[in-house]
Amino acid sequence: MLFRSMEFERLEYKMIAATGSAALAANELGFVRSESERLGLRLKDAANMFGTLAASAKGTSLEGEKIRQIFTAVSEAATVMRLSSEDVNGALYAISQMISKGKVSMEELRQQLGERLPGALLLSQRAMGLTGEEFDKLVTRGNLTADVFLPKLSAEMQRRSEERRVGKECRSRW
Repeated sequence: MLFRSMEFERLEYKMIAATGSAALAANELGFVRSESERLGLRLKDAANMFGTLAASAKGTSLEGEKIRQIFTAVSEAATVMRLSSEDVNGALYAISQMISKGKVSMEELRQQLGERLPGALLLSQRAMGLTGEEFDKLVTRGNLTADVFLPKLSAEMQRRSEERRVGKECRSRW
């Protein structure tokens, strides 16, 4: 077993179910451990939510590297904004719901992701290159799929996190 406690054993089995093999699960858990250390996240929480995301993405175009990118983008944004573990978990849970449903709805976007991740709606509009009105129409009509939206959102989050990091570094030099 990769982890000693019953809690982590359950997480390991969750990851095996999500990835399809013990070897892939070990690889993904290594990734989560590395990201947790780099970003200062609680490993148990990060592994649990990554397992949920990976399970949601299984069999979709988001499976594998794209889900890693989404997880990293949300985790980095949460770290930059100093969000609580509860907020990070809530944001990642909202994303897993979008993946499971295959479509983006305003419920997950505004009420779940937006409440947990400040600025998520504006980032979403920018990621899609749309005005607020255009974006609302796209989502309200059910025409925005998770596999198109989430990679764009994660890329926009990573750009924004990098801008904030660079801005902080520049301010600290002055």
